Amino acid sequence: MRILAFELGSRSVKAVELESRFRKFEVLDFHEVSLPLKVSDPIEIYREAISEIFAKLPSHPDKVVVSLPAPNISMRFLSIPVKQRKKVEQMYRFELEDSLPFKLDETVIEHEIYTLKDSSLVFTAIAPNRFIANYLEYLSKIGLDPDWLTFEGMGLINLFIASRRTEETQVPGPVLLLDLGHNRTTLSIVNESRIEAFRSFNWGGSNIIKSLAITTGLPMEDAEAEMQKVDLSQSGQERIPTEIMDAVNQAISLLLTEINHSLIAYRNTTKLSVTSIQISGGVSSMGGLSSFISKQLGGLPCSVFNPTEYFPIKEELKKAIDPPKFAEAWGRGNVFSRKSPLLFNFRRGNYGKQTSLNEISNIKIGRAHV
Repeated sequence: MRILAFELGSRSVKAVELESRFRKFEVLDFHEVSLPLKVSDPIEIYREAISEIFAKLPSHPDKVVVSLPAPNISMRFLSIPVKQRKKVEQMYRFELEDSLPFKLDETVIEHEIYTLKDSSLVFTAIAPNRFIANYLEYLSKIGLDPDWLTFEGMGLINLFIASRRTEETQVPGPVLLLDLGHNRTTLSIVNESRIEAFRSFNWGGSNIIKSLAITTGLPMEDAEAEMQKVDLSQSGQERIPTEIMDAVNQAISLLLTEINHSLIAYRNTTKLSVTSIQISGGVSSMGGLSSFISKQLGGLPCSVFNPTEYFPIKEELKKAIDPPKFAEAWGRGNVFSRKSPLLFNFRRGNYGKQTSLNEISNIKIGRAHV
């Protein structure tokens, strides 16, 4: 079975081509089509980019994976004071009803139950039916009819948890994951195999580009080229103009503020502190960014998450791509692997494609999480 997992970014369309066979799950290829900084007709631009990717494939994929936009989904973490899964399944919806501004029977709800020492933690994602219907209609206009519709950020979470399943790759304590895109960043905190915090906010490479354009007076395209030259580990060297570094620092300070707010909220809720940070996405390739974030956050270890260190792919593919840029799309495609940590799919029930696999998300019922 061939799978094509998309990430419809605001600066490029990325896709990872995978194949699932008996006891084997393999990455076949990576695809990316860049988009202009200014888009006059997004439907036409996306349709052309998607057509270009499909034209490169040796055959049409059996399954397509996409995500709902972050603003279309509400996330909740519910603490249920019981351990029995059957009781938790019965109770969590009542807890949800009091915290949502819409009726539950007009939504698709996906959830994951984590059994703790004396209670359970339920991670829920809720998408109103009208948002799902509208987005499926939009996807049809740009040439996509996905079999799987997940949430932005699930790909990186899936790939990270799957990479930590051996003793050699275990990381002690909670880990902060950041997927840094062009316009948006997804932030999640994973403790062992549990998701204990998640949010998405407006920050990305475009913030840096705009800051550079305003400071230097350069056109946006030239400002983007300047951003790609910056190495934050060389900020003290005279060859990098002070105004450039000041503009970059000002933009990144907004990201650091968001991270700090999330770390404080997590610590207040769980009484735990994050022990390290992993970054991915297009902005993660910016020179010295991980060390800069680490320094600004009091020495908290920060590194770029490179999936190829944990999942084998062909050497020619490693050399041809920037792996962290594709982590989100790659992880989305992993929903069709045998041991995918998360199987959230909003394309089910009335919105399913009525195939033998459209209810695969029900597999997670009965899983045990410790």
